[in-house]
Amino acid sequence: AYRLLATAQATTGDVTGARLTLADCAQVWANLELTLDPATVHLQEQMQALPTTTPTSPAAHVIRLPFVGRQGAFDQLRRAYEAARAGAPHLALIEGEAGVGKSRLLGAFTQWAALQGADVVLGQAYELSGRFPFQPLAELVRTRLAREHAPDDLLDDPWLTELSRLVPDLRERYPDLPTPTDDAGAGARLIEALAQVGLALARARPVVWVLEDLHWADEATRAALTALLGRWRTAGAAILLVVTLRAEERATSPELHGWVAAAERLAPVVPITLAAFSAADSQHAAMKLLSDTASLELCEWLFAVTAGNPLYLEQVAQGLVERGVVAWQDDALRSTPDLDVSQLADWVPETLRELLLRRIRYLDTTTQRVVAAAAVAGGRFTEEVVQAIAGVDEDALLTALEVAERRQLIRSEGNQYGFTHDKVAEAMYSDLHPGRRRVMHRRALTALAERQTATPADLFRHAKGAEAWEQAAQYARQAFIAAGAIGAQLDALTFGENFIGLLTSEPSRAVVQAHYSVVYQGLFYSRLGNLYINSGRYAQAHGLYSTLLMDTRTANIPYLEGMALYLLGKFAAENQQDLTTSQHLQEAALQIFTMLGDTNQQISAMVELAAIFLARGDIHNAYQQLQQALSLARDLHHTFKSIVCLHAIGNILTKLG
Repeated sequence: AYRLLATAQATTGDVTGARLTLADCAQVWANLELTLDPATVHLQEQMQALPTTTPTSPAAHVIRLPFVGRQGAFDQLRRAYEAARAGAPHLALIEGEAGVGKSRLLGAFTQWAALQGADVVLGQAYELSGRFPFQPLAELVRTRLAREHAPDDLLDDPWLTELSRLVPDLRERYPDLPTPTDDAGAGARLIEALAQVGLALARARPVVWVLEDLHWADEATRAALTALLGRWRTAGAAILLVVTLRAEERATSPELHGWVAAAERLAPVVPITLAAFSAADSQHAAMKLLSDTASLELCEWLFAVTAGNPLYLEQVAQGLVERGVVAWQDDALRSTPDLDVSQLADWVPETLRELLLRRIRYLDTTTQRVVAAAAVAGGRFTEEVVQAIAGVDEDALLTALEVAERRQLIRSEGNQYGFTHDKVAEAMYSDLHPGRRRVMHRRALTALAERQTATPADLFRHAKGAEAWEQAAQYARQAFIAAGAIGAQLDALTFGENFIGLLTSEPSRAVVQAHYSVVYQGLFYSRLGNLYINSGRYAQAHGLYSTLLMDTRTANIPYLEGMALYLLGKFAAENQQDLTTSQHLQEAALQIFTMLGDTNQQISAMVELAAIFLARGDIHNAYQQLQQALSLARDLHHTFKSIVCLHAIGNILTKLG
């Protein structure tokens, strides 16, 4: 009975109460001159390892809703865990709007799972941080291996070597690890190394692998998760994968729909949809939050203001504390006796953003500047980076961070910080004057460029925000190449589109075009178009080439006009089977390249024309085009293109016998 009560208390966040319950149990047993059973001793040890949420001082008071209205969802997670523990890996998909309580449910469940002896591994994706492939998994694995006294006892060196791609810290612990091999199988080995982490942990005890905010995860991470599900399913590992997802993001994302469908083919999926509180649940939560001192009128007003959104309810309660109409008394939040709800009518926040901004504006000027700098930094941030962005001295920075943490705007996470909710950062960032935002991004770019750990994606975001167009294009191109190299196509497309946007749009166009030759621009369009085609986005590829053609004709750039005609011609032949249109386009491209004296592109157009003629059965013209192309290739001493021409000529001669 004592164990059940303590477990229930810890699950609802009352870790201190759970410890006291077990202490009472130990005292009773001692009075009876009995020894505590091993299960109770083990539970005591687990309770000591859990963080307490009980406030220790007024400055540390944290408004946190009680765990209400979510028992059905909690039971679904519990059943999924029991099934996974029996050797049938499951995916639990917690879905709901922003602020509806996904993290709160997840926190209660992971605490319960830890008490059951599970190995809980936590990870999260972020919106404002510059994304790079596998970022959430890299943080997840880094955090879990940091808890391991000897990771080489958990995993063999070949798997640690592969994981060092994501977790460079491993090389500091094991400097003798060989350098990972970059070849066609690198991606598959990395996925298997991640799978081996889960399998190794699951051999000791059941594993709960958590990733919050899947909608912000990169394509590579989502693909890896489906592969891991399949691998663990095949191995019969005792692993439960839990992800959270914003309903509004999934509703507008075919990629997320596709990911869920793919996961359903690999393992049982438990969908858990969270809705806003009902009026009854909202009243229950408000009464428990305010220690049964909330009037019915106040409960009804809170529900009307928040629409049952738990995050809104927490934020409104914090606002009421700051207004002095509710107060902390003996570590409990209580409504003041003379509270007149009608006096709150003019205070009702129009949106959460406005409510958050109102809280931020109560801060002193320095703290506001530091919070703004943190919003520009994005995701998790360090003191050094925020100090550089805010332009304040160290003492002022630390004081400001302490104030912001006490006001529940940010929280410390080891040697880093993060916002308590992404909407706090979004509100602050959008409220910045464009000039101040630009300067802060410039400072962030300077600070991060000096750090070897900064990714091209991070640097691109800050360069773009700083309107440093040449650097933004450089980092967008680097991020495009890096994502493509590991098969993260959607991320590569995003950065490729950003590069093209900088190349073709004001106010960056003139600066970026001056930095990249028309030959490089043509090659980039070709590479991006191929990526569209390889990922099945044929309409986007055709649109890219067509826009290039129109823009270059307007701007009178013959080389790029020829490239657009050439790419459209290839597209018509290979993806539309329209040989007539393809021939006209390639002939027009050949005419331009001949006029420009660009022998290299002449050869390419001739080879494409030869393929068109051959497809039509016009062997004579195909042979003639290839002979001319071969002659030009030999004049250029271009070995590869000479081989291509000779191979095609050989095929024709073989057909002719």
